[in-house]
Amino acid sequence: MRTRIADYQLIRPLEDDLSDGQTSVDPAATPAEATGTYLAQPPTRLDLGNTQVVVHLDPASDPVVRWVQHLAGAHSPHLPTLIELGGDSESVPRSLYWVHTWTGDATMARPPFTLSLAFVLWLVAGAARGAHALHEVGLVHGDINPRLIRFNDRAVTLDPPVRVPDVPLGLARRLDRTTELDLIEPGVARGELPSRASEIWTLGAVLHLGLSGQLLHPGLADDPPVTAVQRIMFEPPRIAPGLDPEAAQIISSCLAPDPARRPQSAGALADQLEILGRQR
Repeated sequence: MRTRIADYQLIRPLEDDLSDGQTSVDPAATPAEATGTYLAQPPTRLDLGNTQVVVHLDPASDPVVRWVQHLAGAHSPHLPTLIELGGDSESVPRSLYWVHTWTGDATMARPPFTLSLAFVLWLVAGAARGAHALHEVGLVHGDINPRLIRFNDRAVTLDPPVRVPDVPLGLARRLDRTTELDLIEPGVARGELPSRASEIWTLGAVLHLGLSGQLLHPGLADDPPVTAVQRIMFEPPRIAPGLDPEAAQIISSCLAPDPARRPQSAGALADQLEILGRQR
């Protein structure tokens, strides 16, 4: 592992945290060629003290630059704050590094305590607020999942996707395991572009997983990849029994086959979740 990117002192890679044990670093690459995401200590020139930050190293491509530029315009307490974008002179071919704030180690996927109903509603509402801020500047996240919903005792933030969207034509999504398909809206699985409506579907699926611990397509982990893809494209999602009735109703609305019947925006979904959370 490299010890520095520009004048940022690297502490540890974050790929295992962000991609469920799967790394985005090419094992055949040399350290100078590798891309990745790292927890780092910022340089003294930024006057951030002991505050740690996240450094992404990505190929120097137009999609990455556009994504980061749009992120800079998405002002929300539920998104990391962009600190810097620069070129990495040590990478061959040339790479870009971009840096943002770090909320802490706790995520919805790896919480330090058992999550209550109200806490799950708070987490997903925060993620929905972050997604809405992205949507308002013309971005879709593309990979909302519990590992990227990060929190501390003051805030919830939605981390950027592990891989900034740069998807070749005809490729719907890169996945590490079949269970990740459970969070993908059926239209996106069929090749449609991610959208506000598809991300509302995904937020509903994340809420379902957080409240029930169950998949919308039970047994997906045991399916061959082709079968799993066919199931999420054509099999209606099954909401687990025994959920809070009002939470189940919100989930059902997010998963409506007709996008027009889903909440109008991720912000509107966050409103619903926050109201219910105060009642619980």
